[in-house]
Amino acid sequence: MEEKHLISSGWIELNKRLDGIESDDNLEFLNNPIFRDIFTFPFTANTEVTNRRIEDLLEYFDNLKQPISVLEVGAGWGNFCRLLCNKIKVSDYFIVDTISMSRFSKKLLSHYNIKEVKFVEPNDIEILFDKHFDLFVANSCLSETPDNYRRKICELAFSNCDNLHIIENDSEIEENMRSKFNIVDKKQLKYTDSCGQSLYLAKKH
Repeated sequence: MEEKHLISSGWIELNKRLDGIESDDNLEFLNNPIFRDIFTFPFTANTEVTNRRIEDLLEYFDNLKQPISVLEVGAGWGNFCRLLCNKIKVSDYFIVDTISMSRFSKKLLSHYNIKEVKFVEPNDIEILFDKHFDLFVANSCLSETPDNYRRKICELAFSNCDNLHIIENDSEIEENMRSKFNIVDKKQLKYTDSCGQSLYLAKKH
């Protein structure tokens, strides 16, 4: 299946713009006007907000036994992965994202010497459905995938994950979470932090 069938029409157009930006080793792409136009929050602000979220995550999921295995869908430029790996021991960290975005996160994570990460293209995600993960992460991306692809992730990936950290505003995703996890906490985020979306923290035990 072609990658374009696994992302929204909006992201197909955004990826075309991103493809014109060089993913350089010195991370100058973070300051590219096109990059900054697509991603509302600049790197410094994103780092500050993400650090707070990770601190809350680690406090909430206080039963995580290190090292943990993580599956992140839609990692953007990889900042959540970078900061999480700096705060907790990780055995495996799988990122599923478009080819256009993965080349940026690969550069950023390599720049910061984060070595635990394996990248999987969207049309290969099924190879992960029989793996167990301690934590599933998806920040503002699941609703940007076509319905059938999103439902497949929610049905199969959620089943093999013990804990979730998801930022979304989607009733179907929330319903799927609540059907598979014993505890689901929902927090409305500030618009300035995440465009008014909700943070879901869910765990099975």
